Amino acid sequence: MVSGKSFSIAESTLPPQRQSPRRAKPTIGEPSQANSGVESAGRSLRKAQQEFLSASKEDNGSAVSTFAGSDIRVPRSGVFPAVGRDAARVMLNSDHVKTTFERAGGALSSSGDLAYEYGEFATPRNGHVERGSYVAVWKTTPEGVWKLAGRLAESHAGEAAGVAAWGKS
Repeated sequence: MVSGKSFSIAESTLPPQRQSPRRAKPTIGEPSQANSGVESAGRSLRKAQQEFLSASKEDNGSAVSTFAGSDIRVPRSGVFPAVGRDAARVMLNSDHVKTTFERAGGALSSSGDLAYEYGEFATPRNGHVERGSYVAVWKTTPEGVWKLAGRLAESHAGEAAGVAAWGKS
């Protein structure tokens, strides 16, 4: 009220309210376009991990060298690390143990090009079964193929075990 009189401002004189553009929400159970690339990367990662696990049950050294990225480094106790896929194959040529891995967890990066996993392993060696823990890092090539960037295994007895392999990136 001004000087005992009331007045109102007509709505047409007010500036229009800005509304943010509405985006269509994906239907429940249907991936959004933004996430479909990461979901696809997750599916191809799980496939590569399963193939690696299957190959490791037959020949762990061969599996690592097959799934290794070109810049992998394979450290072993008492010797210099093998640098690169070819050097890793030479070093792992004598490592024909059958290793089983039990994945406990892991994650995929939000960009869908880097992942890690961890869990337990068992390897028969010299009449007994060596058990321990492992962590592995996976990355994609520019073509989108998942490669093992690094894998480190440690026996529960505290000695390095299995294959420890790390890439530069």
